[in-house]
Amino acid sequence: MKIFAIVLIVLLAACARNGSGSSTTPAPSASSGVSHPTAADELVFSWAQEGGFAPAADVLTRIPNFALLGDGTVITPGAQIMIYPGPFLPSLQARQLSEAGVRQLLAMLLDSGAFERSAELTDMGNIADASTAVFKLNAGGRNIMVSAYALTETSEFPVTSPAEAQVREALLGVIEELEKLESADVWVEDEWQSISPPALRLYVTPRPANGEGEEFRNERAWPLSVAPDQFGQSTQNDYRCDVVADEELAALLPQLQRANSETVWLHEDVAYQLIAKPLLHKPFDCGEAGASGY
Repeated sequence: MKIFAIVLIVLLAACARNGSGSSTTPAPSASSGVSHPTAADELVFSWAQEGGFAPAADVLTRIPNFALLGDGTVITPGAQIMIYPGPFLPSLQARQLSEAGVRQLLAMLLDSGAFERSAELTDMGNIADASTAVFKLNAGGRNIMVSAYALTETSEFPVTSPAEAQVREALLGVIEELEKLESADVWVEDEWQSISPPALRLYVTPRPANGEGEEFRNERAWPLSVAPDQFGQSTQNDYRCDVVADEELAALLPQLQRANSETVWLHEDVAYQLIAKPLLHKPFDCGEAGASGY
């Protein structure tokens, strides 16, 4: 009996070592029983709309429709004020899932059939300029991304690949289940709370005169210590990009909260456009040459 116990312990240890795959595999979560990151600045799951026919500023600054962080916090877009020009920063809201809620959500995602492997679903040849739904999952030993071009148009323009059609239907089912969470008894708090992001990805570019929205133009002094033409790194879309966080972000936020989407930032009599993308989790960086995605 002792020999059997020793062998069992050795086998379990070997399985634990081999099953991890790498040193970066998330540790099991006490709340859900499914392995996933547990830190408040790490992403467990998100879905967002990227790309599409829209102004560059809109594409670069989109935030996820739904983001679950390691500590169970869910972040979604908050209520947006319907005025023009709108606020410089988008509204964000957060709410805490209960342990049962995290468990229920991860079980739904892992059982949906949508996240067996990373995939790019593009079999929508009859549609141009649509956005792409991007899903990221880091749980249950899976760290994958699934993107689906023109996902919401799937029913109107059926795809030719049965395998892709099956995954698309599963992704649409996931979105429906996420919407049901709003009224489910899975939350620690009763209400959503407005929040500020832990970091901002900032883009800056010279602002041409007499462009669209000039009648709403209001001018402010350049708000950062680094000159605009030296700010961060150059991107593929002719912006310069960098990230502000911590004390720098705390000092900058009051100025940005007083600005709007048509604010012009002046430095040495040159006008610049500044746009900001809230970053909800690590890595806090400019992504791939300033790409819009998470």
